[in-house]
Amino acid sequence: VFPSKYCTRTSILQSEQRVEAWYMASWTPNSPGGWDFGGMARSVPGATRLRLTDMGSNAHKVLVSMVHHDAAGHELGRVFPPRPFYQTWLTDVMRIERFGPSMTLAPDGRFVFTVFAPDARRLRVFRYEGLTADLAPGAASGVAGAERSAAYGVDIETEGGTVTAAGSGYWRVTTMRANSDFVGTDDAFECDVDMGGCGPNAFCHEMVGAAPRCTCAPGYYATDEAFFEPGTAQCVVALEARSGGFDSNFRITLTSRVDYGWRVTEIKAYGSSDCESDPIDTSQFGTAITSTTYRSTVDASSEFLLDGEDGTTAGTAAWWSECMNCDPVEIDATRGRPPFIEVTISGAQPIGCIEVQQVAGHAGQVRVTASRAQAAAGTSPCGGDTPCRPYGTFSSTACPAWPAAPGQVCAGGTPVPLGAVTEAQCHSLCEAEATAAMATGQDLCCSYEAGECTYQLGGELADGDGVGMICPASVRKIPLVCGTPGKKVFAEVLTDFDGNMLLRREVTSPCHCQQLCMDEVTTGCRSWKYEISTQLCYLQGMAFEWGSEMAGAWGKNDGSYNADWTSGVLESFVGGLTTTEITPGELFSLTLTGAGVSASEPAGQRIKIVQVGASCAAPVAPQVARGVACAKTTTKVTTNRGTMREEVSYTVCSPKPSSTAVDSATWAGLRISAGASAAQYTVCYCPGRCATLQHWTEVPGAITVPGAGLTFSTAPALVYRHLGDADTFKLTVARPPFSSYSDPMFWSVRLVSAMFDCDTDPALLADASTEAISTSLASSTADTAEYDVTIRFAASSVGKYHVCVRESEAMSITAVTKSAGASVTEVVATGGQVVSFQSAGSQTTLRTVAPHGMKDGDLVTLSGLGGSDSIMLQLNRQHVVSNVPDGDTNDFDIAVDTSVEAPNILPTSLATGPTRLTTAVPHGFLPGASVVISGVEWDAAGAAAINGAHVVSAVRDDTSFVVPVGTITSDAGTVGVTGAEAVGATVLTVPGHGLAP
Repeated sequence: VFPSKYCTRTSILQSEQRVEAWYMASWTPNSPGGWDFGGMARSVPGATRLRLTDMGSNAHKVLVSMVHHDAAGHELGRVFPPRPFYQTWLTDVMRIERFGPSMTLAPDGRFVFTVFAPDARRLRVFRYEGLTADLAPGAASGVAGAERSAAYGVDIETEGGTVTAAGSGYWRVTTMRANSDFVGTDDAFECDVDMGGCGPNAFCHEMVGAAPRCTCAPGYYATDEAFFEPGTAQCVVALEARSGGFDSNFRITLTSRVDYGWRVTEIKAYGSSDCESDPIDTSQFGTAITSTTYRSTVDASSEFLLDGEDGTTAGTAAWWSECMNCDPVEIDATRGRPPFIEVTISGAQPIGCIEVQQVAGHAGQVRVTASRAQAAAGTSPCGGDTPCRPYGTFSSTACPAWPAAPGQVCAGGTPVPLGAVTEAQCHSLCEAEATAAMATGQDLCCSYEAGECTYQLGGELADGDGVGMICPASVRKIPLVCGTPGKKVFAEVLTDFDGNMLLRREVTSPCHCQQLCMDEVTTGCRSWKYEISTQLCYLQGMAFEWGSEMAGAWGKNDGSYNADWTSGVLESFVGGLTTTEITPGELFSLTLTGAGVSASEPAGQRIKIVQVGASCAAPVAPQVARGVACAKTTTKVTTNRGTMREEVSYTVCSPKPSSTAVDSATWAGLRISAGASAAQYTVCYCPGRCATLQHWTEVPGAITVPGAGLTFSTAPALVYRHLGDADTFKLTVARPPFSSYSDPMFWSVRLVSAMFDCDTDPALLADASTEAISTSLASSTADTAEYDVTIRFAASSVGKYHVCVRESEAMSITAVTKSAGASVTEVVATGGQVVSFQSAGSQTTLRTVAPHGMKDGDLVTLSGLGGSDSIMLQLNRQHVVSNVPDGDTNDFDIAVDTSVEAPNILPTSLATGPTRLTTAVPHGFLPGASVVISGVEWDAAGAAAINGAHVVSAVRDDTSFVVPVGTITSDAGTVGVTGAEAVGATVLTVPGHGLAP
């Protein structure tokens, strides 16, 4: 401190680290002899320069100290950490102390100084009160009010001070409170860098001492507050097309079989998922569209569905389905497509429930498939004519969910106990009983009280200490609940090509939000969240797992925090095929794509390829030569009348996918042979548990196979193993004119068992009897080649064969198709029509190589089938055909059990006239049937009489028949039938007769 006797004018001590100066109030600045010394600064280039302008009227002396802000802790005993949202300090720390005549601190008063800060656009000066307080970095973070201002500093302009530009980089600073530390800086100007983080289509606004604020450009609107901080919202296109309000289409179908016709009296909708409150007026419905209506004198119009008149009893005006035996899925062409009802409801309000009122005795379980409605006939809001992908499928149950009526139990009837079970088990038991009661058309009341579960037919609810519910026989209420209420799913929010967040406004309900996510599934939408209060729908990618670093704000996942939100994750579905056109006969891979295709059961997925127009219950198309196979299955289903019916389908299929990814599954090694003309095939897909037909769905799109370049025909059309002396048939291969340029004279042809491919190494086919097949060119034209084919097969080689053709050495060998409506790639029937038989109890199922054309009740004569003597005895004779499947089929049943060895004919009574023979098992002969009897060991006369071919003259019963021959002999014995009956006038025997011409 300078003694006053030495301070005659101005005294300055200067160094690189610090500068101090004493100023005397007796001298006036800029006057002769005054203290205009040009200011003070540390002795380093660029140091802050300060000049006093006005010391104030109550100051006698002023001491000014200046140090770099980084050295303030050492020099001044105080540190000055950077202030958030400001630049680093642009001036030295300036400590100003004013003294009165007695050298005590002078009171507050006006004080003016000028500081040189050329880097500041708008200098901001902060005052730190108290000259001795030691403030460490961040120490003021918990200090509030006046104490915080003293410790952490205050902008002098907030307490009456001013900072104005004085030109040439100088700033004039006026404060009413000296005796403090002062330091200058400037705003951070965040908007200079990347628009402050406001994103595209936005304006950035600087906020002094705070984060900038953003507003949206014209034509855009903010997803949150209109004036928002960076990162808290985005500006999205303000177009009505981005709105989420749209009409919804609801398709109502059966999930259970209904016999004697499906009848529906009324369709209702509710805004709430409780299916009671907020009923939607029928004026919000469009016209009901149904499958074909029952044609009769009965008025069964679809207009009754929306007439507002309730009713579930017979005689109530109702819509009637055309089908009398209505299946939930298409089984075959004879039963037609399943019935359906479609209604469109305005999207002006949420739709939480659909109610279907049915006629008792004609009711079933139903489901509702919901999707965005088409804007007009033949148009789709999802592009082209393709309907929008459904956003949800919701199934009815016989009973509502617990607790349907808390504090009420069943009354007015006789309760039937279901046991001491849990509440959940009670619901399942009641569901089963209600389904059974549906056949009688009676409602069922179910109660759970004191740990006991009971039900009763009819009855009503009354006050009690448990919970109860009414399970209606004819009314089905289907809540439409999308996502999980009270849950906020976090994921990466999707953006468009311009970087705009995929957000939709004015979305009516969570289900609408789910549909919008379905619309953007190709963009990557896999999850969504819906804010109820704002009606905003956020479209997102794969949801983050809870507990991960990005699980949500502050890691919270509780209903109270997310009460305003409903979120959901898209269920897995297949959206289409990546393979739509293939080369006939060539191996190809088929990839199905969609959302979460392989997320749940990757190894349980199955496909089948059927002809276009066929249902997913149909067998694999016969042109599918390799890669997919499905077995025939019979399923028993319960009808609405409580009876059991059998349904045949082909749902047990193989193989599993060759490879899988989250959104795709691939099957490799497939091959489809060409038909005579171009054809299309439908792919059916099952995500798992594929034995159930309802789990199979058609995949959008189709596989196109061009028509065959080459076709073949045979003469005769059906080729048998034994064709006569030469065992030769004609094989003609033809091509469309100008389809290729090879010379038919040089085509090479071979027949290969259908178990193998045409390009299989011939050395591997020795066991397939291909060495017993020879072909020779008989003649050729410009587009045909005719071959003589000689076959010398064993019976074991009977079956299907490819006709394989190579047009030239430079071309691959491929299978060609039959020319005239072949149902398979190629068939050469090289033996009897029957190629296999299998016993199942008292029935034996036989399969022919081509459709046999028979029906139940027809007579069929079998011959030439191998096996043991007893099996040949039972099979090779005349039978009654039964259990012929619908449509063109290769299968039929006969009443024979070939799994049981049949004994010889039992000892019999001998007679001079017709002889009656008795068998241990039913013989199956009809009068006129021919049999061959052998093995008699009587005397020569008796054996000669009975051993040989005979015609059955009479049938006494199932185990006895009569032949017109006398058998008097001295030695009784047993007679064994080892042959088969006659075909025409020719007697066939098993084994071979060994006779010569």
